Amino acid sequence: MLNQISGIPFGSDATVLAGYATAVNERLGNINFIVENTGLNTLWLEFREFVGVANTPVAASGYVNLGAALQIVPGGTASQALSVLSEQIGLFGSGNTTANVSCVFRNPADRRGAQIDIVVVGRVGWGTDPAFPVKAYRPNWGSPPDRPDIAPTNQ
Repeated sequence: MLNQISGIPFGSDATVLAGYATAVNERLGNINFIVENTGLNTLWLEFREFVGVANTPVAASGYVNLGAALQIVPGGTASQALSVLSEQIGLFGSGNTTANVSCVFRNPADRRGAQIDIVVVGRVGWGTDPAFPVKAYRPNWGSPPDRPDIAPTNQ
């Protein structure tokens, strides 16, 4: 089973969720992730496992570190083998670059029928993922021209 998404954008803040891999029918289990840096800058990438609701004592974003961070030069590739007990892991990174991410089952004889989707983040159901930077994607129109005393909001 192979799944890939191309062109995941990573900005300058490594605490921001850029995408996630999720298992539709069960935990992710033993899986390899292959990452190709398609941008012009070095990518710093970390996989984090979803453990619960954001702003809890466990994790501010709802995600905890999983494995070692990867540094991938422009045009380079790296792979990371993980054993994931949850149904979702997040892709956190920085470098103002883009990357392709693929997932491959380690065991070619794996017959559990798992379905894994890799998604560029954003909406989850009717809301957004807790680690998604909502304010960064809402327009900031500035102060109204007839009321310069009103501070602009980005909410």
